[in-house]
Amino acid sequence: MAIEEVIELLEQEYGPREWQPDREPIDMLIGTILSQNTSDVNSGRAFDYLKASFDSWEAVGTLKPEMAKKLNLKAGIPVLMGGNDVACADLSVGLSEQGKIVDILGTCEILTTCLETPIASPRHNIRCHVIPGRWITMFVLNTGGEAFKWFANVFCQDMSLDRFFKDFLPQALKKVLEREKKGEVLDLPGFLPYLSGDRYSVENIWASITNLHLSHNREDILAGMVKTSMELTAEHIKELSQKVKLSQELILTGGAINPVFIEAKKRWMGDFKYVIKEQSSLQGCAILGKMFLDGAFKKG
Repeated sequence: MAIEEVIELLEQEYGPREWQPDREPIDMLIGTILSQNTSDVNSGRAFDYLKASFDSWEAVGTLKPEMAKKLNLKAGIPVLMGGNDVACADLSVGLSEQGKIVDILGTCEILTTCLETPIASPRHNIRCHVIPGRWITMFVLNTGGEAFKWFANVFCQDMSLDRFFKDFLPQALKKVLEREKKGEVLDLPGFLPYLSGDRYSVENIWASITNLHLSHNREDILAGMVKTSMELTAEHIKELSQKVKLSQELILTGGAINPVFIEAKKRWMGDFKYVIKEQSSLQGCAILGKMFLDGAFKKG
């Protein structure tokens, strides 16, 4: 089908659309790229930060001949500033000093910690930060949004996914937290959070629900999933705290944040000062580029 036919069908369905350009063509192109796989709020913020950080869209550097030879590429290729997506996202919320912690809540949960020297462990990844002289640990649980979607599809077919996340999940956690606050010793089901496997194991690991008995209902199972996952993250934090002094402030970011989750984290993961910030890998790249232009990475 020709593009003209597509436009004609769209106009028949939605009416003619008047072209209202509000940016230069290159701005529109970059804005379109930034809008992929993120919200308009984040892409707009990233675009504004890019425009504020750079005077123009001219390339600030090119691939050096010696690196081009090693990579089997042509010399002179424009080089853009960037890095690992998580590391750039961390930079966008200020993860730059040793002991600072960021907890990203999304499809899976990723807890990162900034270090001055690498600390190896079989239970977390260690990567170079995008800032010279800094490293980040990455503790990843393949549980989070996707695990909750699985639970909703299996146990909560009587409600929409939107109702599950807005009402059922927060209410189930709130009830359990109130019971615990009253002094009740919780006997919740346990949960091994490996529905998507475990990136730290060379062998296949499966998820399972344990300690399940007749008195439990679906709210108990869901709360048990959350509690067990947070306790596993707490074990990781405890391991790190024995080797480096950690900040008492923990930055929360991602799409799965709500007040009840924060209360649960205080109870089951650690009594930190939880601060909510919006992160963006694209914004982190812009900050990194600005640091480069300001001479932050010059030797000597």
